[in-house]
Amino acid sequence: MTGMSFPQMESEMTPNLTWSYKTYSNRFRDWFFPLKPLEREQTTIKLYSLVSETTTQSATSSQYRSIQPRPQLLSSLRPFSRGSSTDATVSRRSTTDRDSISTVDTMSSSNTGLWSSKVSIVSAASDIFSDGASIATTNSSISRSSVPVNSEVLGLRRPFKPPTHDPKRGLWNGHLRVIPCGENHQSVDWQDSFDRCSICGFTRWHALMVHARRIDIGTFDKALNFLILNPIKKIDYAGNDGLHFLMVAGVELSYFAALAQRDVNFRTNQNVFGQNPLHLLNPQDLGGDSIYLLEWIKPRKNPPGILLTQRDMFGFTPLHTLLQHPLPLGTQYPKIVKIFPFFEHQLRCLDTIGRSIFQMMNIASLNLRSESESDYQKIQEGISDIKRLLANSAGSDSNISEYGTCDIVRGDTNFGFFECRICKQINAHSNSHVDQMKCACAHGRDRNAPDQTGLTPAHAIITKERKIDSRQETRAETAELFYALIPPNDSTLREILHVLDPEGNTLVHNIAIRGFDEILKYVLELETPSRRVAMVNACSTGADGIERSVLACVIEKLREVNDGIRVNRYNDKKKTLLIEEGFAFKRCMDILKAAGAVQNPSVTKRWRIVS
Repeated sequence: MTGMSFPQMESEMTPNLTWSYKTYSNRFRDWFFPLKPLEREQTTIKLYSLVSETTTQSATSSQYRSIQPRPQLLSSLRPFSRGSSTDATVSRRSTTDRDSISTVDTMSSSNTGLWSSKVSIVSAASDIFSDGASIATTNSSISRSSVPVNSEVLGLRRPFKPPTHDPKRGLWNGHLRVIPCGENHQSVDWQDSFDRCSICGFTRWHALMVHARRIDIGTFDKALNFLILNPIKKIDYAGNDGLHFLMVAGVELSYFAALAQRDVNFRTNQNVFGQNPLHLLNPQDLGGDSIYLLEWIKPRKNPPGILLTQRDMFGFTPLHTLLQHPLPLGTQYPKIVKIFPFFEHQLRCLDTIGRSIFQMMNIASLNLRSESESDYQKIQEGISDIKRLLANSAGSDSNISEYGTCDIVRGDTNFGFFECRICKQINAHSNSHVDQMKCACAHGRDRNAPDQTGLTPAHAIITKERKIDSRQETRAETAELFYALIPPNDSTLREILHVLDPEGNTLVHNIAIRGFDEILKYVLELETPSRRVAMVNACSTGADGIERSVLACVIEKLREVNDGIRVNRYNDKKKTLLIEEGFAFKRCMDILKAAGAVQNPSVTKRWRIVS
């Protein structure tokens, strides 16, 4: 740069610096590192701890649901037989929440026993167990007396910690997802008179549930009676009911019994983020009753067991999230795991960034280590228990084929002699992707399990190109394959529509930016009108770090096609294809707008599904 002035040097060096910054940002994004330096440093420390102290295994073989019958509908609940009331008494917490408004009546004293409240747990719960909504199992004769309770674990409660609300990220206690409202509600007491939050929909009902651990059961029971008679909204704008907030609070079984008795609309729906209440179960005060609660809630939605297998938008099942909590040592992990349908398959499934259950548990234990060494050890013991369980399980047989729905949508087909890798029959059906998909679904393969790259079958159908007899698959054939994966008459498959891809894009986003207008219309018709608005207004961050809505991305794609046509560098055949692609993007844009999409949606437009 000899002989250059300083402005000339700056002009010469600026493109190289810009390229360098972009390159490093892309590398960090490819490695799933945060782009912010402080967050990246924390992630690096976690990774160092991960590799220096504990060795984990990646997910083992199977990515499909083993050949098992689907849970059948049960006609009625079995009667429940309750054991004696001689269980060990659980001492109450003495620490109070200094950040909330409290009175003597709302706080439990340090020597208040479990059975000393005016409304005892035995009387409250026995009323529930005697009616049709009783906390009893449907397909086993389990009772509380048959569930082993670790009295040492129950007697030593973890110190009380106030619930935490991150209003920017939209998280309660690090797990329950709500609409980010920017206003911190964690110090709001249920006795305070306040208006419903205009953005997230937080009310006194939710305040009672999330603070339940610091309230004795008698006061909680009275508060339920009071609030149910008041016209207070029970569901927030993201679709979280009181049960979602109570699950994340980490309370004892008696609180769930009290809520089930008094709230006739005991909802187990998935929120807009795909979380049903069991995704949020914090078992810290349940002890041996965790098994009891899971057995009770298992048949509450048809088909029985569906609540224990649903995935949230990151591909987590309730089993994935539960195992990231410290559970009592000993036989607790295997017993809890075996309650979940297809538990071997669930334990082998990955999340949407390709992490195994062992990696999830190890990261969770490292996050807890600074607070509690014993909790760290419990999760590490759980990892060992789960590995032994999988090693001894018949479902871990290495001879079982790994071929499933993700393999089908990635493969090419050739006509001729064909032995199906699913049904093991020769020429029982054609080798087409559609026939293979129908066979896979008929034999119980998982339609929503992410593969090693984090792609679910639905995302892979949309994003991956396939060849049929040495020719490219047409749009109509892609749509037919998608319909085979998600038929219109099964509402239990709607969760597939909301799982993200590894880059954080929604299924609607991936469909729309590729111009699959027919599939886009079909997907939106499968959901309820309120959820459609949230689906079409979802935003994702591009490679340039800018967050854009689905509609904005489609408009950008349409602009690129129009620019390509105007440049006129293509032959007539290519130009005709571009024109057809442009019309497809235009149809997608019209469908999105008809469903309520806007170019710059607000936070409520993006996530609100409840009026």
